[in-house]
Amino acid sequence: MMKKKAMIIAPLCALSLSMTIALPVIHAENATKNTPSSTISITKEELISPTVLKRDFEILYRGLNSIPTTASSYTGGVSAIGKSSFPVAVNPESTPFMAGSRYGKGRVLAVGDEVNLFNLSLNSGDDKSKVARNILIWLTQDVHKKATSYEEALKGKGKLEMITTADDNEFKVNPDLPIALERIENWSDVQLNPSKYPVAFVYNDLKDEDVKNLSDYIRKGGNVVVAQKGWVLEGYPTEDMKEKVGGRAVKISDYPLQQLLNKVGISLMNNIAADKDGGVPKLSFDKAMNYHILRLVDQAKAYEKGSLSPNDIHLGPPDATDVQKLSILGTIVSCTVDALTSESPLLEMVREDSKNLGQVSFPVEKGKLPYTSALLAYTSNQASLSPDGTKSPFADDFPGKVGDNAPVVEDKSIEVDFDYNDFSYLRTLVPPGNWISTGLYVPPGQTITINVPEGAEHLDVQVGAHTDNLTSLSTWQRVPSITLRQTLKPGKNEVKSPYGGLVYLIPTEAKENSKANVSISGAVGAPQFVLGKTSIQDWKDTIRNYESPWAELQSDRIILTVPSDVIRQLDNPEELLKKWDDMLAKYDELIGVGPDNALPHRSADRPHRIVADRQISAGYMHAGYPIMIPIDPEAKNAVDFSKIQTGWGFWHEMGHEYQQTPWFWGDITEVTVNIHSLNMQDYFGAPNRLVVEKDKQGKSYYDKAFEFLNSNDPNKNYNQIGVFERLVMFRQLQLAFGWDFYTQLHIAYRELPENQLPSDDDQEKIDMYVVMSSKTSGKNLLNFYDKWGLKFTDDARKKVEAMKLPQPESPIWMIREDQ
Repeated sequence: MMKKKAMIIAPLCALSLSMTIALPVIHAENATKNTPSSTISITKEELISPTVLKRDFEILYRGLNSIPTTASSYTGGVSAIGKSSFPVAVNPESTPFMAGSRYGKGRVLAVGDEVNLFNLSLNSGDDKSKVARNILIWLTQDVHKKATSYEEALKGKGKLEMITTADDNEFKVNPDLPIALERIENWSDVQLNPSKYPVAFVYNDLKDEDVKNLSDYIRKGGNVVVAQKGWVLEGYPTEDMKEKVGGRAVKISDYPLQQLLNKVGISLMNNIAADKDGGVPKLSFDKAMNYHILRLVDQAKAYEKGSLSPNDIHLGPPDATDVQKLSILGTIVSCTVDALTSESPLLEMVREDSKNLGQVSFPVEKGKLPYTSALLAYTSNQASLSPDGTKSPFADDFPGKVGDNAPVVEDKSIEVDFDYNDFSYLRTLVPPGNWISTGLYVPPGQTITINVPEGAEHLDVQVGAHTDNLTSLSTWQRVPSITLRQTLKPGKNEVKSPYGGLVYLIPTEAKENSKANVSISGAVGAPQFVLGKTSIQDWKDTIRNYESPWAELQSDRIILTVPSDVIRQLDNPEELLKKWDDMLAKYDELIGVGPDNALPHRSADRPHRIVADRQISAGYMHAGYPIMIPIDPEAKNAVDFSKIQTGWGFWHEMGHEYQQTPWFWGDITEVTVNIHSLNMQDYFGAPNRLVVEKDKQGKSYYDKAFEFLNSNDPNKNYNQIGVFERLVMFRQLQLAFGWDFYTQLHIAYRELPENQLPSDDDQEKIDMYVVMSSKTSGKNLLNFYDKWGLKFTDDARKKVEAMKLPQPESPIWMIREDQ
């Protein structure tokens, strides 16, 4: 989540120094028609010599055969977009994730992963350390004569002076390295002089005014390194950023950091570029430049025009098929275009070409329409950000048509409770959010009026439940972005969505003992059943027949958002919702929370959400707020509880919501989630997956787990086996100590003081888990974890041994429930 013998598109590094790149018109079927031939000019003064860029590139690969990646890191994409920029590292199956650029007298290196740069704290000589070393050597190759380069510093001739606003958790430097790091609160606190501070580590805390200050610093010879995942910026924005954009969805392009990078010729993307342990192969400069966005845009347009063959698109692994090449081409172009800011000259070309976007029919394969799909993503994202858009030509396709006879609702009053908890005390991965369902639907392009009483500040409206952005996917079953969100002000607010959708009110700042009644006019009624409030008779007679395309079923613990067609024949939503509540009570019970418990063991008093969508952004289903499921067949399954009580997928995604973050690390992300699935399996008497599912050789997950357990390899590692084999370890603990073991473990983690919790470092989490689980069980579990190859430190071993706990009565690792 994620190419010609008669070459008509010149490689970037071979462009004439005074030429203009003419971007061709697209004439492919279903593609943009009569697109203006937009241009980007490159003058002799602006273009850095290809020879210079190649030399820069080679410095960054000094002593390396590959650039390492880490599975748990989910490295974000980084695109080279400027005349003097170049890709450095590329996942051949995906996109680039590191790029360098020259700007004025300075240099910039951006990587979509902090892991490589955190390894400045290491001096082991491994590839990760070499990457950091090479970056600093390249950045400081031509530093001011009064400054010390990193190469000089490594030879004992002083120290490299660096400056940052990042704290020690965000950027750390081993004191043994020849680096003097100064930490400041704000970039405005100092005068950024390249002779004093040759290198700045820039974190995602820039203010708008910092863009000019830092770009001037770079232009005068300062050097900047950035380590940031674009998908994190977009998917998990800070509260400050949410407030800055006025409640709508935050985009990468909203961040001053992205504006700075775009100004110097680099762009973060909103995709995951790499998610495996290992490394990506070393590239030649020419191969790396195949991934430069200026070349890729030219190639995408030429391919759609029919003047470029896939044989002449040199992307992907050596054995890449035409389909793979085109998919990668479409992904890089769309993910780059979608994240551009006005600081990039490329954006103006995109805007001009978007004005002539022709009719597109779904599904859209980006590989077949690599440029048109980028324009479609850009257009839909911009439309969904704007409260002024008229009806989109794609709205009737999805989210769907509103019936011609749907009556307009006037002055419907909705109570907004601002006295809400964020449930951070639960320390779970995704506690329930606070969208307030209104039972209303906005037809696309139709204006609704929302009257907010005085004093009711910090309130957003959202039109649409389908918040998944599909931009980074290779094929789209619908427009990639269709949800509108904006901040409301006290008084009269007019809201208009190009795509329409269910209406939600969302308080964004908690206020004690504060409620407000908000009235909405101009929308139409949507089928909505609220357990304990809606009568079955009203539901059958009228409500389920409302002519909106989407419906909601709501209880204390769950809200199901499904196509209205799915509920038209549903006679008893009350019975269905009570069964959902009963199931979710078992989740609460397992982690030791309840509605009447004292904090921090009180359960959440808001429901989780499940939303069905034609296409979702990651996996078959995915967790979050809301949990996303595919319409076909899961929307029908969600309202048929006989499917839920045998449905591992629903159990699994809900399990992610409940995972506790202090013992949530990369290797068990998809493992401990299924502790809840096993609990549901036992509760409903469903078949035991660990026993009944077999591979082609007839081996169950237990069989394969025991092959690993019986191995005497001293270097075996828990992460070497599959996620279901890893799950056997957690099942054995449950079989040895009962389900109450996990209840008490969750309680113990909630009761830990904040300053005793592990950091985000996986090793710290593993170590604490080994200690906490031993303490909870009352047994010394070191031998058990040794048998499983779980790599904890000597410090953790000493802490467990210091508790002087007895050994288990029998070897827990020998437990098999299938024997």
